[in-house]
Amino acid sequence: MKNIQYIAFIVGILILGSCTDTGNQNKLNNHTSTNTLIMEKGLTTKTSSIGFQETVDTLKTRIEGKGLRIFATINHHENADKNGFELAPTTLIIFGNPNVGAPLMQMNQSIGIDLPMKMLVTEKGGVVSMTFNDPSYLKTRHDLPNDADKILEKVSGMLNGLTQI
Repeated sequence: MKNIQYIAFIVGILILGSCTDTGNQNKLNNHTSTNTLIMEKGLTTKTSSIGFQETVDTLKTRIEGKGLRIFATINHHENADKNGFELAPTTLIIFGNPNVGAPLMQMNQSIGIDLPMKMLVTEKGGVVSMTFNDPSYLKTRHDLPNDADKILEKVSGMLNGLTQI
């Protein structure tokens, strides 16, 4: 029952989110280069040069290949469809490593709301995008000390490496 409530909650957020500013998505649809980088509102969005499902599969393989644990993969499109809603392909991958997250949480437990890391893969107008929280934004958001810089730089490099698709 908890899983169904959680999925319904996430679907609701996505539906509400689709009613707000779509400027970021419009920017994504107006380019033709691959792996375009857009940073806005604490999010980093990059485009994929391959199809939606292949992007999801590639990310999962790369995440596991880095020794990270995938905690969940949520197919928002499928869940929305089962509940009578139309939603473009949208999958959230939740992943991480306690050896990285725990030290950050020791600095400020509020970062736990943003951990484990999440990668949202979407497709709109034939453009496949990968969106994740910008680690430098997380430092500001959670008022982390400078001691976090080295960890966050590694996380940033890992995220950028994962999304070179």
